[in-house]
Amino acid sequence: MATINNDDVDDNDNDFAYQLEQEEFERQQKRQQQSCGENSNIYRDPTDGTEYEWDPMKKSMVSENK
Repeated sequence: MATINNDDVDDNDNDFAYQLEQEEFERQQKRQQQSCGENSNIYRDPTDGTEYEWDPMKKSMVSENK
């Protein structure tokens, strides 16, 4: 008869929780990308919500919050 190791159960719970977090993170990223509309020159950082816009003169992303 096989015994169940509590560490294995904890690992499975942690893996499941991690998967749920990742799925929620991906949904948030998708929503943020959609909220920027069709303007592909704007990027919103998912960690803090800062918006960046492409500056063709500088050839880089610059913060909208200057």
